[in-house]
Amino acid sequence: MRQEFVFPSAPKIQEEDERILKELKRQLKIKRILTAVVAVFVTVAVVISGYLVYTNVGAVHNFFTEDSTVILRDIHTGDTWEPLYIEGNEYLNYDRLICKKKMVVHIDSASAVTFRISDTDGNIVIDEQTLEPGEGASLKELKRNTDYKVEIKTEGDFVLLRFV
Repeated sequence: MRQEFVFPSAPKIQEEDERILKELKRQLKIKRILTAVVAVFVTVAVVISGYLVYTNVGAVHNFFTEDSTVILRDIHTGDTWEPLYIEGNEYLNYDRLICKKKMVVHIDSASAVTFRISDTDGNIVIDEQTLEPGEGASLKELKRNTDYKVEIKTEGDFVLLRFV
């Protein structure tokens, strides 16, 4: 008994090849779409997680955001300029990634504060300004990672200043 092989004709082979090619293209398209969808979800999850860590973990927030507070009690400078020490440092330096560069006199402060800011060479960068309790002043003129000396004049039992 002899076995005969029947070879398909060329058009049948081409049809089969086209069908296989179309199926492979469809599978590849589905794979690309799924990869893109997974990438979007992973990116959204990372961004949301990062934001939640930034806003809820104090050490992370303090690392990236400038927020210094100075509390002065029983201060009576008269007409003399007194240097302001910010968190034990004689210089103000906006060295954090996120900062508004603003000075605010807290609303509960007992008196107004007159201030001026100079660079380390003694050149006045921000000239004399007076802030009442609850007011703030922009310090946009100050450069990041640069030391500035802040001097104040005030009379009061309690003054709270924030540098953000």
